Amino acid sequence: MNSNENELVLFKMKDWFANKVANEIRHNICSADVFAVLKETEKAIYGMISISANRSKCVWIPKSCLEKIEGSMDFHTRFGMDFETAREEFHLFWSSYC
Repeated sequence: MNSNENELVLFKMKDWFANKVANEIRHNICSADVFAVLKETEKAIYGMISISANRSKCVWIPKSCLEKIEGSMDFHTRFGMDFETAREEFHLFWSSYC
């Protein structure tokens, strides 16, 4: 699932799955975007998502519930990070909006 180094991609949860996650955690989520992929198996990813500004949640997402779209410098899914690095990047990202 890793993207080409020169290619910025954004993975989004399909709407119905994002709604399912929101219901399970009993909290609205501000975006269906996957901020970072922390782990990956053959059928799923363990991804960091935005619940609200400066608040993230890590969830398992089946690959069949993901959509791949073109990313940008500001909005793309990060790969190859551990949890602590992803969390720092997440807070840095949101600090420019809050």
